[in-house]
Amino acid sequence: MAQYPRAVGIAWYRKDDWPALMAIFKDGEVFDSFEQWQTRAEEVEREFQRAGHVVERVFIDPETFPRWCRQNGVGADRESRGRYAAEIAEQKYGVVN
Repeated sequence: MAQYPRAVGIAWYRKDDWPALMAIFKDGEVFDSFEQWQTRAEEVEREFQRAGHVVERVFIDPETFPRWCRQNGVGADRESRGRYAAEIAEQKYGVVN
């Protein structure tokens, strides 16, 4: 049986959305700056790719993400961003990590 790489969804942000997202996220203070977050996110992305995973950048939209959070009864925090990214990757690839 063929072995397929697992897809991994990573929450991703656009620089233009950064201020609105930081106002929404319950844990927005953990991010020093967009550039600091981006550097770390790209490192994580490369680690997953080196491990053979398909990586899907799942953009978090400041208008639609809060609605998704309300519909799923979760707060706008790290856990919910990860869950949202995994859900989107699963819809696209079927098999996710």
